[in-house]
Amino acid sequence: MKKRGSTGMIVGVVIAIVVLIFAAGYFMFGSGPETCEARDTENERSTCYNLLAEENSDPSLCEKVTKDNFRRDICYAEIAADTKDASLCEKVVNDYQKETCLYHVDLEING
Repeated sequence: MKKRGSTGMIVGVVIAIVVLIFAAGYFMFGSGPETCEARDTENERSTCYNLLAEENSDPSLCEKVTKDNFRRDICYAEIAADTKDASLCEKVVNDYQKETCLYHVDLEING
């Protein structure tokens, strides 16, 4: 696997932080899948599922992130890095994000 420079890592970290900040408020209203389903818009539901999946390291919830592939990719990538499970990176659609996912898992495993 070809390692990217620090720019790729910074982009990944910034994206993860933005997603978490944007979604953090949803847990104040509950923390189960039923809470996410009760959201009014697809955007709110996807954000809720994304955060719930990451909080519980549950990649099955990433499938419920339907707003766009980018957000679903981030969901899988975050859990892959947290659990050191490179197989989750195979679910990432975007080639660059998949490579970044593999890089972060490798970084978590090998330092």
